[in-house]
Amino acid sequence: MGSVNLINVLAHEHDIDARPAWQRALALHDRELAEFVRLQSTLPDFGDLHDAVANHVHHLSFVILGWRGVDAYIQSYDRDSYACDNQR
Repeated sequence: MGSVNLINVLAHEHDIDARPAWQRALALHDRELAEFVRLQSTLPDFGDLHDAVANHVHHLSFVILGWRGVDAYIQSYDRDSYACDNQR
């Protein structure tokens, strides 16, 4: 099957090279992250569980930040190293 990641999927789906696919993936990431931050700041009232839910959501943000650190050290997350089948 080979490597499957968002960059390759977007490149194939939209018949574009790796760089514009990377830009689309980055824009998607930014939109989703903005939505997460918005939802995190406007959590509904969960009653007695509110503090536990807010704490859990807060810890989810650490996972997001953790990947931000990992992508600096793993070559597969380097935008210049993406290999797309439809390179032109």
